[in-house]
Amino acid sequence: MLNHMKSALFALAAGICLNGCNESAPLSAGDTKLSNLHTQATSKLAEIQAMQPPIAPPSIVNIGIDQSGSMQTARVAEAKLTDVELVLKSLSRTGGTFAMSSICDRSDRPLIRTTFPEPPRLNITAIPAPPQRPDTSRGNPFKHQKELKTYYKDAKTYPEQITAIYTQLNSYQQQIEQYYTNNQQRINALKSQLQTVFKQPRNCQATDIQRAVQRANWLFNEPNTLSQMPRKYAVFITDGLDTFSVQPIQLKADQVVLVNGSSDVGVFQSIEHQRFESPNAAFSTLAEWMVRKK
Repeated sequence: MLNHMKSALFALAAGICLNGCNESAPLSAGDTKLSNLHTQATSKLAEIQAMQPPIAPPSIVNIGIDQSGSMQTARVAEAKLTDVELVLKSLSRTGGTFAMSSICDRSDRPLIRTTFPEPPRLNITAIPAPPQRPDTSRGNPFKHQKELKTYYKDAKTYPEQITAIYTQLNSYQQQIEQYYTNNQQRINALKSQLQTVFKQPRNCQATDIQRAVQRANWLFNEPNTLSQMPRKYAVFITDGLDTFSVQPIQLKADQVVLVNGSSDVGVFQSIEHQRFESPNAAFSTLAEWMVRKK
């Protein structure tokens, strides 16, 4: 009886193995197809990921440019639109607000400003691997039969899974391309307003730095709906000589950049700041800070 049972189990196992082997043989080409689908989708994902903006928080940037006559002797080169465009480019990738003022005898005028929305983010980080055909050459044939059924089921639905991923990738590609296009339009619309500041001669008879700082603080304290706490940068191109007040300035920024080529920084003496000799160097460095993750 025992020998009879052993013979029956052996025959059943042989039949299962035979069915598994018969099913697996014609699908070897299918395995290659699944692998190719994964490779192609991974390549597409890498292409889309290269388009993604840097993972950095948004920024609020306020720039104040001193147009007073004393700047003639402050040994500071004049800022150019191309310098500021470096900052605008970074903002167009991270999102946030840009504002600029002209420091003159009345520095309480409205800021020239624009806001960039935060970029859309891709929620796909990797392409799921295709199902792997189980090894049926050894082990429990009953278990192999179950594993094969699962494999065939997953192999059948894998192309549909990849198609759904392609739909998401293509949708994100359209979103990010439109995002960059819209932001470039914002920059183009802002350029003409900024040019009025850059073309203004350094001939103001007085320097009201305090009110320019006050405007910046109001900007930094405005409520926002950003998903992350924005970084706050203040850039002042000035000799720091305020003819209206000598009171210490309180500037509520995370980082203060001062462009000043003289031996005296005036009212900025009481403020911790990073000093630059050149506007271009200051804006180039700031643009790099803005796109850093931390």
